[in-house]
Amino acid sequence: MKNVIKSILVSIGFSTAVFCIVGVIFDIMYNGKFEMANYSFTKTVLGCICIGIGWGAPTVIYSNEKIPYLLKILIHAMIGCFAYTATALLVGWIPSSKGIVYSAFIFGVQLAAELFIAAVIWLCFYIHYKKLADKMNEKINKL
Repeated sequence: MKNVIKSILVSIGFSTAVFCIVGVIFDIMYNGKFEMANYSFTKTVLGCICIGIGWGAPTVIYSNEKIPYLLKILIHAMIGCFAYTATALLVGWIPSSKGIVYSAFIFGVQLAAELFIAAVIWLCFYIHYKKLADKMNEKINKL
């Protein structure tokens, strides 16, 4: 349970960091006139927390030795993507008021960006844990 809470907190940290980076990019794109009105900031922060939970909680699947690793990754990504998409719809990141074609386009762009960011984060964790395992194996071999 402690590991799940840690994973959730790390995921919330990642999601809020991405929010801040995207906010800076939008602020630059809009020449310092990027505004968040009607509780958009609050909704986005709460959305980041939901996304953090949606991506962090399913990491518990990696402790199950009976499930193939690729299937673990797919299950984790599917749950995380579902959490992100549901949050995006609830918070208003996918503007349903602008029509189905526009909403589908925005959904596709956000999904691609989400999967790219998730892959980069996953790769960073993979490299970190691979180095850690190599270090541990090296110490074991010295014994």
